[in-house]
Amino acid sequence: MRTAVIWVNIVSLILTVPLAMLFVGGTVAMNSVDMTDANSEFYENIEDDQLRDQTIEAMAQMEDSSNGIMAAAISIVVIRMLCSAIGIYGAVKYKVWPVMVSLVAYIVEFVSSAIMLNILGLIMPVFFAYPHFFFIRELKRNVHAADIAENLPKVEMAEVGQTVEPLLFLISDCLLICRDDLGHPTL
Repeated sequence: MRTAVIWVNIVSLILTVPLAMLFVGGTVAMNSVDMTDANSEFYENIEDDQLRDQTIEAMAQMEDSSNGIMAAAISIVVIRMLCSAIGIYGAVKYKVWPVMVSLVAYIVEFVSSAIMLNILGLIMPVFFAYPHFFFIRELKRNVHAADIAENLPKVEMAEVGQTVEPLLFLISDCLLICRDDLGHPTL
């Protein structure tokens, strides 16, 4: 399941990067057009002055709210990209919490698609959350203990005579200190 978690998050990143660029490009394009200019060619065909004023006011309100909506959409996509990257890190390092962060992001994506009745949006989070769930289950059952042990740094062992003597002195010093603190006479 580890490999599946890594690949699912890579695919998620591949799908969200163009989406983020599309949102940023759309925001730049929307901000480059001034729809509130009353002398614009767009409004010249509206003959009724009252209707023209209402249209200009509606376009101004829409422009103000669209910037906030696009900022929220870009933020959601960036957070989704970060969660995918964190999920890849967790799978590579055999850590539960980063994989859990990515799983929670897929669950949130599923719930938001369900609320918006986005049937196609329900499919991807389910299939992408599946390997995360079972990988976390494997990590909690220590199925990957051998793989984790292989990835630990190798430590050279010291000779027994070199390490035992300082350890004995340390233990005897601790015993003497404890005995002095308890009020027993010293040797």
